[in-house]
Amino acid sequence: RAPSQRARRGRRSVFEAGLDQASGLRRLLGGAPVMPVIALGCGTADRSERTAALALGDALSRAGWNPLLVDLMDCPADDGLALESSRVSRVRPDEARAFLAHGHDLRRLAGATARLRVQAFDILLAVAEPLRLADLAAGFIDRMVLLARADPVSVARAYAQVKAVALSHGLSDFVVAFLDAGSDDDALVAHERLARTASRFLAARVAFGGDVSSDAQARKCWDRLALLACSSLPPAEI
Repeated sequence: RAPSQRARRGRRSVFEAGLDQASGLRRLLGGAPVMPVIALGCGTADRSERTAALALGDALSRAGWNPLLVDLMDCPADDGLALESSRVSRVRPDEARAFLAHGHDLRRLAGATARLRVQAFDILLAVAEPLRLADLAAGFIDRMVLLARADPVSVARAYAQVKAVALSHGLSDFVVAFLDAGSDDDALVAHERLARTASRFLAARVAFGGDVSSDAQARKCWDRLALLACSSLPPAEI
């Protein structure tokens, strides 16, 4: 027997109330596209890390994305992301802070930026201190990419960052790339120590992002990291 009109209305209301999370986010953002987000955690925000962030953005461009880099690193010198050769559009720290001060999140910032600029963006690369980044991207990311050095002090700092993010937000999937480690072997030794400790005490998975160079011209390592960073992204919801 065909369902009554009332039953059909009831089914529609149940369906509408159970719309998936992506649709809910689209409504929340006023119809703005829901972009995939790559979260890049940087511990020191020095020139090397800031140049590395731009190198990852360039690698995303070569992989066919149109990235928008949101720079949230607290650093008085802004020249680290000023490479003229880059094709990546970015939101500067002062612009980002002014927008986020009004209580907006990263995706709303991206939507507002897309409306103000001619270029279309389809992926958001957010760069900040890891815990701050997790606070701003809560609910948007399933994995965080971290930049670290391979020396013991830096590995300990990276573990502290993983621990802070895991305990505060429940994030358990990380990729750690080692900046200027010298070789993959040195980077692998540092990674093994970090991954073993994170797995034992935090039940967190730390994937190996390789030895990456602060030289933005060293494309191969950044292309590899870009593919790894994108491997867990859901399809873009438009």
